[in-house]
Amino acid sequence: MTCQARSSYLADEVLWGHRFAPLLSLEEGFYEVDYGGFHQTVPVPTPACSARQLVAAAARRDAHLYWSIPSRLDQPLEEVAGGGDGERDAPHPDAPHPDTPNPDSPPRPDTPPRPDTPQESNGTLASPEER
Repeated sequence: MTCQARSSYLADEVLWGHRFAPLLSLEEGFYEVDYGGFHQTVPVPTPACSARQLVAAAARRDAHLYWSIPSRLDQPLEEVAGGGDGERDAPHPDAPHPDTPNPDSPPRPDTPPRPDTPQESNGTLASPEER
């Protein structure tokens, strides 16, 4: 008997979730082939979607890990430490503390003016010459 096998199939020829039924059996020390079962398939437990769809779903599930805002935690320690020498970048001793307001910058609208800032009668700041 001659058997031909194909290595590619059309989409409508593929039965998703099925395998060919076993054809070979061992009886009384001899192998026996059931030639009548060449077209029989048996269902097997499989996901309801393809492998490509499973990979896409897993990527969407893990996507929130990659869509975050980058921070210094994302950088290797050498980059954060400034070249890998183990010393952190310290501010200059004469630099103002970050919480100290800059006297040259205009006040924010939501903050009241400092007491040493001269005010005009209409509520605006006085010109620098009047200070």
